[in-house]
Amino acid sequence: MPTTYQTHFHGASPRGYFTGEGLPGKRVALTFDDGPCDATLSLLAEMDKLGVKGTFFMIGDQIAASPNARRAAELATKLGHCVGNHTMTHAFLPKASAKRIGEELDKCSNELPAGASKLFRPPNGCMDERVDLALAKRGLTPVLWNVTSRDWTTKDPNKIVSTILGGLSSDSTNVILLHDGDAKNKRDTITTVRAIKILVPILQESGYEFVTIPQLMP
Repeated sequence: MPTTYQTHFHGASPRGYFTGEGLPGKRVALTFDDGPCDATLSLLAEMDKLGVKGTFFMIGDQIAASPNARRAAELATKLGHCVGNHTMTHAFLPKASAKRIGEELDKCSNELPAGASKLFRPPNGCMDERVDLALAKRGLTPVLWNVTSRDWTTKDPNKIVSTILGGLSSDSTNVILLHDGDAKNKRDTITTVRAIKILVPILQESGYEFVTIPQLMP
């Protein structure tokens, strides 16, 4: 196994992975990791009311965990959101064997609903050359971000909103990292849903266009 890997937190990717950085336009792509769960259903209902679409990077184990989670995954695609691969178990891929990396990708793909995209987000934003090879073999495209919500650190939706607003650019594309689930099932992500209810109207009034990741790619 290699001893070096890239960890991405925000902004431009040091290895050139897609983050949205540098793309023109006053645009926002809401991206959600680590779901689906019960909060995802609430989030989808809220986003439907607000008239915006997002991109959901789902964990295979989360989809398989309950009928509600699977229903949320299927509903996301039905409502026109983009759904992508976030591995089967949220494994830290740089420490996994090449065989395990492939299994994480394939098992998750098998759980994703019909109509899912060929997009992939690495757990913790961590990638190495073996992950690159596994993705290329499967035709998957890695997607990172350039704005971090830090929604996993607080139970205050207003703090999430303030963190996002502080990281936004008004003259370029913003790919925002959020979480509609928790890989360890220890955190109630309804706080993120409440933050979205506050955030989206603010951005709509400020003239931002909401897009999904496929809308940003050639």
